[in-house]
Amino acid sequence: MAKARILHITPHMGGGVGKVIAGLAARDPGLHSVVLLEEPVNHQFIESSQAADTQIIVQPEEQILAEMMARAEMVILHWWHNPNMARLLAHFPSPEVRLVIWSHISNLTVPALNPEFILRANMLWFASPASFEAEVFSKVPQELLRERCAVVYGSGLDASAAIPRTLHEGFNIGYIGLLDFSKLHPDYLSFCKSVDLPGVRFIMAGDGAVRELIEKQVHSALPGIPFEFPGYVKDVPALLSRLDVFGYPIMPQHTCATENAIFEAMAAQVPPVLLRQLTEKYVVKDGDTGILVSGPKEYGEAMRYLFEHPRERLEMGERARRHVLETYSLYKVGSMFESAVEKTMKTPKKRTEFRSFMGETPAEWFISCLGRDKERFQRSFEAGLTGQTPEIRENLLSCSPLMKMEKKASAIQYAELFPDDPMLAFWGKLLRYDLNSSGIPGGQAVL
Repeated sequence: MAKARILHITPHMGGGVGKVIAGLAARDPGLHSVVLLEEPVNHQFIESSQAADTQIIVQPEEQILAEMMARAEMVILHWWHNPNMARLLAHFPSPEVRLVIWSHISNLTVPALNPEFILRANMLWFASPASFEAEVFSKVPQELLRERCAVVYGSGLDASAAIPRTLHEGFNIGYIGLLDFSKLHPDYLSFCKSVDLPGVRFIMAGDGAVRELIEKQVHSALPGIPFEFPGYVKDVPALLSRLDVFGYPIMPQHTCATENAIFEAMAAQVPPVLLRQLTEKYVVKDGDTGILVSGPKEYGEAMRYLFEHPRERLEMGERARRHVLETYSLYKVGSMFESAVEKTMKTPKKRTEFRSFMGETPAEWFISCLGRDKERFQRSFEAGLTGQTPEIRENLLSCSPLMKMEKKASAIQYAELFPDDPMLAFWGKLLRYDLNSSGIPGGQAVL
């Protein structure tokens, strides 16, 4: 059977979403087209997709987009509650389409897909099986959830050769990723402090809004422990070859479904130590392909165990590599994608709309997919600008720290994109003030 021609609509092609679209394009050249809702910043995956005969259209006019959607055999919306995607959904074009919503966040925290999407789209794809356990879907009949939803990982690994280990002194614990409290655990230094081992060294690679702040706090709070901050690293394999363990305690409200940094470490035979939370429980088999911990004390104990048992550490790294390549390779993701496409193609094209449950205003679009934070913002919205009591304000300030970030589908990001919406302007100002008054993004303290 001939393969379907697929139109992807995504805010951008950076990070994991860009990598997976480019990987699918390379697998089936000429079958994919991509619409970007934002001007691209990173062109890496755009260029590799174009090399695979993939058409890339940036911010097309509404009529052109409607015609592209009508011609496609399947339309995939790449979703993580980006405000530009919310605007498209609220003004969804009228042609009949065979529609997939591919969620690239876990839906376990904030934001989270509104369950109404299950009824409006032909299929909903999760990037992690953990999403089946999301609280927002708890009232959806399991039979309907299994019928309308599938798992297609939103990232994939190249099955490259194993990285040779680099001989080094001491015991290196690495972190590779965003140095920002939209990812890093707010109590990160307590985790580091719990590791009392001879020759230990922490290598924190990456850039972010709080990198300089973290460096200052590290040197102040842990003056006797060596830390390296190499910044953004282009040669990640070379860095991974120096690591003994991948220490990756990230914030408890994170939205990650699949995390490239963890996968790459495991593929390099570096066993990860992660928190026992959210999607991490689905990535690592505790004690087999990594170790899951509940807090700083167990983190320190796990590091000591791996330090004192080097043979088990190496064997765990080998098992981690086999597991991650078997489960998250680009080939595996491609096979999952093809199975999900085949299932979706058995459903008919139809007209659909989302405004009836998303609402009329950008503030309502924002509220519609806030998961456990939906009620606090809904209450504020219904009170109006003149009814914001101290209790309502305090309740808003207790929202997920991600809602106080500059990006991450936050109230601040929505307020910047929709400056004429008065409720978004109020929330953005309130949460930005809370962010700034703390001195650290998200109102988080490290120690």
